[in-house]
Amino acid sequence: MISREARRFFVLYIPLITAIFLSIRLIRKHTTTQHPDQQLWTHPTSPKWGSRPNLKDVAVAKHIGTDDGDEGRNIAAAAPAIPQQHEEKPQSPPNPPQMVITQTAPEKLGELLSTDPFQGASQAVPETHVVVSSSGALNLAAAAAKKAPGARNNPFTSLVFGGRTAINPNVLPHPTKQDTYVMVAQEHPPPPDSFGRFTELTCDAAVNGRGELACVTFPVALSIPPTRTKGNACDDPERPALELLQINQGPHDARVFFGPRGEDPLVSYGSNSGFTCFGQWVQDFRVVSRWGEDLDDGQAAMIPVDKTITLADQLFARGTEMQRPFGDGYSPVEKNFFVFWDRDGAMYAHHDMHPRRVLGRLNADGSVGRDLGPDTAPADAACMARYLPALERVSFLSGPGDEDDSVHQSTNSLAITMCKRADAGCKPGPGNTFIATVVQHKRYRGFRSSYEAYVVLFRQEAPFALHAVSRRPLWISGRRRTVLPASVDGGGAGVERAEMFYITSLNWMRRGQGYHGYLDDEILAGFGIEDERPAVLDVRAEDLFQDLGLC
Repeated sequence: MISREARRFFVLYIPLITAIFLSIRLIRKHTTTQHPDQQLWTHPTSPKWGSRPNLKDVAVAKHIGTDDGDEGRNIAAAAPAIPQQHEEKPQSPPNPPQMVITQTAPEKLGELLSTDPFQGASQAVPETHVVVSSSGALNLAAAAAKKAPGARNNPFTSLVFGGRTAINPNVLPHPTKQDTYVMVAQEHPPPPDSFGRFTELTCDAAVNGRGELACVTFPVALSIPPTRTKGNACDDPERPALELLQINQGPHDARVFFGPRGEDPLVSYGSNSGFTCFGQWVQDFRVVSRWGEDLDDGQAAMIPVDKTITLADQLFARGTEMQRPFGDGYSPVEKNFFVFWDRDGAMYAHHDMHPRRVLGRLNADGSVGRDLGPDTAPADAACMARYLPALERVSFLSGPGDEDDSVHQSTNSLAITMCKRADAGCKPGPGNTFIATVVQHKRYRGFRSSYEAYVVLFRQEAPFALHAVSRRPLWISGRRRTVLPASVDGGGAGVERAEMFYITSLNWMRRGQGYHGYLDDEILAGFGIEDERPAVLDVRAEDLFQDLGLC
C-alpha cells in the first residue's frame, strides 16, 4: 500500500514540482532589477512607437545614457538576456506582413565592427576637394538642454540603432515631436539566421549624451513584402553571382524622402523585378512604417496625416516597380533611380546620369513616358565632361579586383532656390530654383571601392537640362586619410587611402518643409562610412552647394 502511494506521488507530483521550479528559474533569468543610480535619459514617445527605454530593451537603452561613464556598462551587465518581443501589426495595407520587433542581442556595437585602419589618421582636407562641415543645428538643442554638452565638437553625428549595425541611412524630421527624427537604414550585416532576407530598420531617434543620434524607440523592420523575379531573368552564365538575387527577400538600399506635399513621405528601394533580375520600387512610406500613428486629434488637425490609406485613393499604397522609358533596355540589376517633381508638381523618374541621362514622366502604375535625355544630351555631356574626372578603364591584364570607373546616382532629390530665405528679395522662379541631387564617382581597385561625391543641379522644367555641377568633389569634415603599407592596400608601399564616405540621402531638417528649400536652410545628409557605420551631417545648403560650375 505504502509503495503504491509512493509511486503515485512520484508520478503525479514530481513533474509538477519540477515544472514550477523551472518556471521560477526562467522568470528570474529574464528579469533584471534596476539599480537606483541607473537613471536612463528618456524622450517622450508614443506607445504605438514603443515605450520608454528600459532594461529589457538594453541594446537601445545603453546608447542613450546621459554620460560616457559606467552607466552603459552597468546596463549591459544587468541584462544577461532579453525577453522575446511580441509581434505588432501595422494598420495598413489590408494584407501586409507583420511589423516584427526583432530580438536584439545585448552586445557592444564596437565588437561587431572590424578594426579601424584609420585610427589616428589625418583629417586634413586635400586641395582637390571642397570641405562641407556641420552647421551645428542638430546638436544645438541637445547642447542647450545639457543632454549632449560636447556634441558641438563632433564633425558629424553617428547614428545608433541599439546593438544592431546598419548602412545607407536616411534621417527625416519627425512629423510631430520636437528635436526628434525618424531614422531608416539597411541592417548590415544581416543576422546569421536570415540567409537571403534583408531588412530596413527604422526608429524614432534623438541626440543622446554622447552626441549620437540614437533610437529612443525599439528599431523595427519596415513592413515591405518580398517580390519575385519573373522567369529566369537572374540566370546568366557569364554572371553567376546574379543567381543569388533569385533567392533575395526584402528591400535593399532604401531612400526615404518628401515630395511637394511635405506630409507625404515616399520610400524607394531595390527588390526583385518583374522586368529584369532586380529593379527599383516606390511606395508610400506611411504604409510600411508607423509614420503619423502617434498623432492626437489636435495634432492631426494641424499636420494632416492620412491614417486610413486605401488602395483606391492613395498613390503608391502598394509597392510599385518603376519602369524604364519605353524602348530603353534594362540592366540585369537596376539601382539608384530617384524621383523628382517639376514646377507644377508632376512626378518624374531619373534612371541614369552617366554615360547618358535617362529620365521620363512617372505614372501611378510605375510606367514611364518617353526618354527626355536625348533632348539635352549634347550640352549635358559637355558639362559632365568639363567638371567630372575622366573615367579610367581597367586593362585586360588588370587584377580580378579591379573594375572600370563609373559615375552613378546616389541620393534622392530636393528643390533648391539659390538665394536666402531671410533676404526680402528672394522669390522662387525659373531662373533661381533647380532640382539638386548627389552623384558618386566610383573607383574599384584591389577589391576596394572609393567614392567621391559631386552635387548636380538641373532645371525644374522639361526637358530638365543640366544647370551646374560641383567643380571639386565634396569632403565631409572628419573624413580621414592615411598612407598604408603594401600588405594592407595590395599596391605599392606609400599608397594613400581616404576613408570611404558614401552619401545616400538628403532631407530638409525643418519639420514640415517637405521638398523645397533655400540656401540658408539646413539639410540632413545621411552617409555611410566604410560600409560599416551610418552617420548624418547637418549642413547648411549654401555650404553643400558651394563651388558649382555652370553648364
